Amino acid sequence: MTQPLGSDCSRRGNRQIVPFNYQITISGASGVGTTTTLKKLQAIYGMGWRYVSAGSMMREFAARDGMTIEAFVEACRDGTLDGEHYDVVLHNRMREFARQNNTVLEGRLAHLYAPLAFHVLITCPLDVRAARRQRDTEHVSLMEMMRRIMDRDAADEVRLNSMYPGWQWPEESFDFVFDTSVPMIHDSVGAAIVDAHSAWMHSRSSTTNDVMVDALPLWQ
Repeated sequence: MTQPLGSDCSRRGNRQIVPFNYQITISGASGVGTTTTLKKLQAIYGMGWRYVSAGSMMREFAARDGMTIEAFVEACRDGTLDGEHYDVVLHNRMREFARQNNTVLEGRLAHLYAPLAFHVLITCPLDVRAARRQRDTEHVSLMEMMRRIMDRDAADEVRLNSMYPGWQWPEESFDFVFDTSVPMIHDSVGAAIVDAHSAWMHSRSSTTNDVMVDALPLWQ
Protein backbone atom coordinates (compact mmCIF):
# COMPACT_ATOMS: atom_id res chain seq x y z
CA MET A 1 0.00 0.00 0.00
CA THR A 2 1.24 3.47 -0.85
CA GLN A 3 2.37 5.42 2.21
CA PRO A 4 -0.08 7.90 3.78
CA LEU A 5 -0.40 11.24 2.02
CA GLY A 6 0.39 13.12 5.19
CA SER A 7 0.56 12.82 8.94
CA ASP A 8 -2.61 14.88 9.39
CA CYS A 9 -5.59 15.04 7.02
CA SER A 10 -7.75 16.90 9.51
CA ARG A 11 -9.02 20.38 8.74
CA ARG A 12 -6.54 21.90 11.19
CA GLY A 13 -3.74 20.05 9.46
CA ASN A 14 -4.52 21.82 6.17
CA ARG A 15 -4.80 25.41 7.36
CA GLN A 16 -1.97 26.53 5.10
CA ILE A 17 -3.98 25.84 1.96
CA VAL A 18 -5.34 28.90 0.13
CA PRO A 19 -9.15 28.79 0.07
CA PHE A 20 -11.59 29.25 -2.78
CA ASN A 21 -14.82 31.06 -2.01
CA TYR A 22 -16.76 29.33 -4.79
CA GLN A 23 -15.87 25.75 -3.99
CA ILE A 24 -18.20 23.33 -2.18
CA THR A 25 -17.55 19.80 -0.96
CA ILE A 26 -20.28 17.26 -0.22
CA SER A 27 -19.20 14.43 2.09
CA GLY A 28 -21.04 11.52 3.67
CA ALA A 29 -21.24 7.76 4.03
CA SER A 30 -22.66 5.51 1.31
CA GLY A 31 -26.39 5.87 0.79
CA VAL A 32 -26.92 9.14 2.65
CA GLY A 33 -27.74 11.09 -0.50
CA THR A 34 -24.55 12.88 -1.50
CA THR A 35 -25.06 12.11 -5.20
CA THR A 36 -28.63 13.39 -5.08
CA THR A 37 -27.38 16.51 -3.33
CA LEU A 38 -24.80 17.07 -6.07
CA LYS A 39 -27.54 16.84 -8.72
CA LYS A 40 -29.71 19.34 -6.85
CA LEU A 41 -26.86 21.84 -6.72
CA GLN A 42 -26.23 21.28 -10.41
CA ALA A 43 -29.86 22.11 -11.12
CA ILE A 44 -29.50 25.38 -9.18
CA TYR A 45 -26.06 26.59 -10.23
CA GLY A 46 -26.21 25.33 -13.80
CA MET A 47 -23.43 25.41 -16.37
CA GLY A 48 -21.21 27.94 -14.61
CA TRP A 49 -19.87 25.34 -12.17
CA ARG A 50 -18.05 21.99 -12.39
CA TYR A 51 -19.66 18.98 -10.70
CA VAL A 52 -17.36 16.11 -9.74
CA SER A 53 -18.48 12.83 -8.15
CA ALA A 54 -15.93 10.45 -6.64
CA GLY A 55 -18.72 7.91 -6.17
CA SER A 56 -19.48 7.95 -9.90
CA MET A 57 -15.80 7.39 -10.65
CA MET A 58 -15.70 4.38 -8.30
CA ARG A 59 -18.86 2.94 -9.84
CA GLU A 60 -17.24 3.40 -13.24
CA PHE A 61 -14.23 1.39 -12.06
CA ALA A 62 -16.52 -1.33 -10.67
CA ALA A 63 -18.55 -1.56 -13.88
CA ARG A 64 -15.38 -2.05 -15.92
CA ASP A 65 -14.64 -5.11 -13.81
CA GLY A 66 -18.25 -6.32 -14.01
CA MET A 67 -18.85 -5.85 -10.28
CA THR A 68 -21.25 -4.08 -7.95
CA ILE A 69 -19.74 -1.21 -6.03
CA GLU A 70 -20.00 -3.20 -2.77
CA ALA A 71 -18.15 -6.18 -4.26
CA PHE A 72 -15.60 -3.87 -5.84
CA VAL A 73 -14.77 -2.14 -2.53
CA GLU A 74 -14.45 -5.48 -0.75
CA ALA A 75 -12.19 -6.86 -3.49
CA CYS A 76 -9.95 -3.80 -3.23
CA ARG A 77 -9.80 -4.19 0.54
CA ASP A 78 -9.02 -7.93 0.39
CA GLY A 79 -6.42 -7.64 -2.35
CA THR A 80 -8.42 -9.49 -5.02
CA LEU A 81 -8.15 -6.33 -7.12
CA ASP A 82 -5.35 -3.79 -7.20
CA GLY A 83 -7.15 -1.30 -5.00
CA GLU A 84 -4.09 0.90 -4.77
CA HIS A 85 -4.21 1.53 -8.51
CA TYR A 86 -7.83 2.67 -8.36
CA ASP A 87 -7.17 4.82 -5.29
CA VAL A 88 -4.27 6.54 -7.06
CA VAL A 89 -6.36 7.25 -10.18
CA LEU A 90 -9.26 8.57 -8.12
CA HIS A 91 -6.97 10.65 -5.93
CA ASN A 92 -5.26 12.32 -8.86
CA ARG A 93 -8.50 13.06 -10.70
CA MET A 94 -10.13 14.59 -7.63
CA ARG A 95 -7.00 16.53 -6.70
CA GLU A 96 -6.90 18.23 -10.10
CA PHE A 97 -10.55 19.31 -9.87
CA ALA A 98 -9.86 20.62 -6.35
CA ARG A 99 -7.42 23.12 -7.88
CA GLN A 100 -10.28 24.94 -9.60
CA ASN A 101 -12.79 27.49 -8.39
CA ASN A 102 -16.56 27.23 -9.07
CA THR A 103 -16.43 23.50 -8.37
CA VAL A 104 -18.59 21.12 -6.35
CA LEU A 105 -16.80 17.95 -5.21
CA GLU A 106 -18.82 14.98 -3.96
CA GLY A 107 -17.50 11.87 -2.24
CA ARG A 108 -16.44 10.22 0.99
CA LEU A 109 -13.19 12.22 0.99
CA ALA A 110 -14.35 15.35 -0.83
CA HIS A 111 -13.49 17.57 2.12
CA LEU A 112 -9.85 16.47 2.05
CA TYR A 113 -9.21 17.50 -1.53
CA ALA A 114 -10.36 21.07 -0.91
CA PRO A 115 -9.75 21.46 2.84
CA LEU A 116 -10.70 25.14 3.05
CA ALA A 117 -13.75 25.08 0.78
CA PHE A 118 -17.32 25.32 2.07
CA HIS A 119 -17.82 21.86 3.57
CA VAL A 120 -21.19 20.10 3.62
CA LEU A 121 -21.77 16.87 5.54
CA ILE A 122 -24.82 14.78 4.59
CA THR A 123 -26.11 12.44 7.29
CA CYS A 124 -28.83 9.80 7.44
CA PRO A 125 -29.62 6.87 9.81
CA LEU A 126 -28.56 3.41 8.68
CA ASP A 127 -32.09 2.00 8.49
CA VAL A 128 -33.24 4.82 6.19
CA ARG A 129 -30.17 4.40 3.98
CA ALA A 130 -30.88 0.67 3.74
CA ALA A 131 -34.57 1.18 2.93
CA ARG A 132 -33.64 3.46 0.03
CA ARG A 133 -31.19 0.96 -1.38
CA GLN A 134 -33.66 -1.89 -0.88
CA ARG A 135 -36.23 -0.20 -3.10
CA ASP A 136 -33.77 -0.39 -5.98
CA THR A 137 -32.72 -4.01 -5.34
CA GLU A 138 -34.93 -7.06 -5.87
CA HIS A 139 -35.18 -9.94 -3.37
CA VAL A 140 -33.05 -8.34 -0.65
CA SER A 141 -34.38 -7.91 2.88
CA LEU A 142 -33.92 -4.74 4.88
CA MET A 143 -31.62 -6.52 7.34
CA GLU A 144 -29.48 -7.86 4.50
CA MET A 145 -29.21 -4.41 2.96
CA MET A 146 -28.20 -2.95 6.32
CA ARG A 147 -25.50 -5.61 6.58
CA ARG A 148 -24.23 -4.80 3.09
CA ILE A 149 -24.01 -1.09 3.87
CA MET A 150 -22.21 -1.73 7.15
CA ASP A 151 -19.76 -4.02 5.35
CA ARG A 152 -19.19 -1.34 2.71
CA ASP A 153 -18.57 1.32 5.34
CA ALA A 154 -16.17 -0.96 7.23
CA ALA A 155 -14.26 -1.81 4.04
CA ASP A 156 -13.91 1.88 3.20
CA GLU A 157 -12.66 2.71 6.67
CA VAL A 158 -10.00 -0.02 6.66
CA ARG A 159 -8.61 1.28 3.37
CA LEU A 160 -8.90 4.99 4.04
CA ASN A 161 -7.60 5.02 7.60
CA SER A 162 -4.19 3.86 6.39
CA MET A 163 -3.99 6.41 3.57
CA TYR A 164 -5.61 9.52 5.01
CA PRO A 165 -5.00 9.78 8.78
CA GLY A 166 -7.60 12.10 10.26
CA TRP A 167 -9.99 11.87 7.29
CA GLN A 168 -13.04 11.30 9.50
CA TRP A 169 -13.72 14.88 10.49
CA PRO A 170 -16.19 15.40 13.35
CA GLU A 171 -19.48 17.07 12.45
CA GLU A 172 -18.40 20.34 14.04
CA SER A 173 -15.54 20.62 11.53
CA PHE A 174 -18.02 20.95 8.66
CA ASP A 175 -19.62 24.26 7.74
CA PHE A 176 -23.09 22.82 7.16
CA VAL A 177 -24.65 19.50 8.25
CA PHE A 178 -27.87 18.28 6.64
CA ASP A 179 -29.93 15.23 7.66
CA THR A 180 -31.69 13.68 4.65
CA SER A 181 -33.81 11.16 6.58
CA VAL A 182 -37.09 13.07 6.01
CA PRO A 183 -38.05 13.04 2.29
CA MET A 184 -39.68 16.48 2.25
CA ILE A 185 -36.68 18.04 3.97
CA HIS A 186 -34.33 16.13 1.68
CA ASP A 187 -35.96 17.82 -1.31
CA SER A 188 -34.82 21.20 0.02
CA VAL A 189 -31.16 20.27 0.50
CA GLY A 190 -29.96 22.16 -2.59
CA ALA A 191 -31.58 25.45 -1.63
CA ALA A 192 -30.47 25.04 1.98
CA ILE A 193 -26.83 24.60 0.92
CA VAL A 194 -26.97 27.61 -1.40
CA ASP A 195 -28.30 29.79 1.42
CA ALA A 196 -25.73 28.48 3.91
CA HIS A 197 -22.89 28.93 1.43
CA SER A 198 -23.96 32.51 0.74
CA ALA A 199 -23.98 33.29 4.48
CA TRP A 200 -20.57 31.64 4.86
CA MET A 201 -19.06 33.80 2.11
CA HIS A 202 -20.41 36.98 3.67
CA SER A 203 -18.86 36.02 6.99
CA ARG A 204 -15.37 35.53 5.58
CA SER A 205 -12.73 38.19 5.80
CA SER A 206 -10.83 36.87 2.75
CA THR A 207 -12.24 37.15 -0.79
CA THR A 208 -9.33 35.49 -2.59
CA ASN A 209 -10.43 33.70 -5.75
CA ASP A 210 -9.00 32.05 -8.85
CA VAL A 211 -5.66 30.99 -7.36
CA MET A 212 -3.91 27.66 -7.73
CA VAL A 213 -3.61 25.45 -4.67
CA ASP A 214 -1.82 22.24 -3.76
CA ALA A 215 -4.37 20.68 -1.46
CA LEU A 216 -2.84 17.21 -1.68
CA PRO A 217 0.18 15.87 -3.58
CA LEU A 218 -0.13 13.84 -6.72
CA TRP A 219 0.63 10.15 -6.40
CA GLN A 220 3.20 8.85 -8.82
